[in-house]
Amino acid sequence: MPKHYTPEFKKHHVDAWRASDLNRRQYCESQGINEGTFKHWPSQIKTKNPSAGLPSVLPVHIARSSAPVALTDPVMVYLPGGCRVACQPAQLGDVFRALKYAEA
Repeated sequence: MPKHYTPEFKKHHVDAWRASDLNRRQYCESQGINEGTFKHWPSQIKTKNPSAGLPSVLPVHIARSSAPVALTDPVMVYLPGGCRVACQPAQLGDVFRALKYAEA
């Protein structure tokens, strides 16, 4: 009879495997999990929770321009996955609030 693994169990082991220095086979052998079953778990976790595995704090790089910047010049925010958002400096607070609560 096949085992039924809960989503919490799968997420725990996928997170533990990613945090370990082991490859998939080594991790599965150390935990007694069938590698053929385990190999599908990362994509199942990602489907159910799109923010899984993403860092809660993203690195920010501030580049200084040699030319003075007017407060009306647009600001470009570069997001993971290649997305970009252009906005006015006064709109940054609203943009960051929207990004914080976005589910995509």
